[in-house]
Amino acid sequence: MKATVSEYDRKELETLTPEQYAAIEQVAINRDADLKAEDGLDPLGILLPAEGCLPESFIGDDLCRSIRQKFAAIVFPAMELAQNELEQLAKHPRVHWFLVIDADYEDCTHLTVIDADHGPHCYFHEYEKAWNIGYENLASIANEVLRIKTALVARFKKVHRLR
Repeated sequence: MKATVSEYDRKELETLTPEQYAAIEQVAINRDADLKAEDGLDPLGILLPAEGCLPESFIGDDLCRSIRQKFAAIVFPAMELAQNELEQLAKHPRVHWFLVIDADYEDCTHLTVIDADHGPHCYFHEYEKAWNIGYENLASIANEVLRIKTALVARFKKVHRLR
């Protein structure tokens, strides 16, 4: 049985490291949330642990689309943070990554980040069942975003022989 967390605790924002807070800010931007608003964490509820693929209140008419939104809530912010880091480190032109999500409510959902502008490269690929994804607290969301960001930056540096 999944945890019974029904919402994220606003007080936890104060305990995050600056890097974790920046990751949560990016997630909030992606989910059209305002961290300063009283209900600002509500849109992040799509990432809460659930009995099925998604928390009940986030299931829309198109289940696969809702699953894509859940995974994108983590990967899009990681892509943005990685792009920002690469621009600072490498003085490299803006990376135009594309996130491809093959959503599935019965089996694994595949996530792939590609960049057609700098050669047909795959910078990230993972897969997981949607019902296995759920984050008990903001720190765990932030850490997952930062893990993916680090993987994207490392792969980009390797592919383009950057230091």
